[in-house]
Formats: sequence, C-alpha cells, structure tokens
Amino acid sequence: MIEPFHIPLANISDIENILKNINIKKSAGPGMVLSSLVKMCSEVIAMPLTNAVNHIVVSCIFPDSSKTAHVTPCYKKKGRTDKANYRPVSVIGTLPKILERYIQNKVCEHIDKCLSNLISAYRKNYSSNHVLIRLIEKWKKQMDNKFCWGSIDGFIEGF
Repeated sequence: MIEPFHIPLANISDIENILKNINIKKSAGPGMVLSSLVKMCSEVIAMPLTNAVNHIVVSCIFPDSSKTAHVTPCYKKKGRTDKANYRPVSVIGTLPKILERYIQNKVCEHIDKCLSNLISAYRKNYSSNHVLIRLIEKWKKQMDNKFCWGSIDGFIEGF
C-alpha cells in the first residue's frame, strides 16, 4: 500500500543544503536577487527562508510575485529570421527556485520509497547499468547452479 503524499515542513538543514548547492552561475530572474548573494548570506537567511517555505507549505499559497519569470527567445536551428526557430526560456527568481527545489526533493524522496530497486529510469543515483549488472549476476548464479530456463521469456519472468 502506497502512503499518501503530503509536503512535510522544512527543517533548517533542508534549506541549508539547498542553499549550499545553489548554482551561482544562474541568472537572477525577476526579483534581481543574485544566487551568489544568497549563497554568501546562507547562514543568515536560512532560518527566515525555512519559515517562509513552511508558511507557503501550510497555507498552500504560492506568492504571486514568485510566479513571474523573464522569458527570452532562444535560437534553436535554421533561419534566424523565422520566429518558429526560437524557443522560450523562462528565468525565475532565486527564492522561488529554493522553494521548487525543496518540494522536488520531498516528492523524489516519497517516490523513491514507492519504487522498486529494479526501476532506474529518471532517478538520481540509479542507472541502467545497475539493472544490467543485477541481471548478469542473476544469470551467472543460475548458470553456476546448473539451472537452465526453457526460453528467455521464462528467464526474464523469473528475474
């Protein structure tokens, strides 16, 4: 049975970890708060940010000011004069990125608890190599035990 998901309240360590890993090369966005400034002040602003994230989680209201983005056309291919050859790139502010990252981390933690170790697609610290190695080891163990399957389909089902 899969337990329902609720966004838990943030700990200061959650926010400090996010602040520590902020990419300082990213653009400031509409709030014009530089990522490098946020990272430098992380010890001072960690607690107020934790309180702000918790307030947003409890109230379930994302601030309107955080919903704005700077949208810039980015060239894709072919002729530069055709507007169809551009795609929009949205740059959001640094503070909404922190909230997004917190929620993403909590959703991923919940999903990882629900998924089998055999599923590796789109998961952090998992790769298809892990699944292949596990499959090869299973085959080797079966061969060592002189166990032979009638068909490959039967073998995969036994995996």
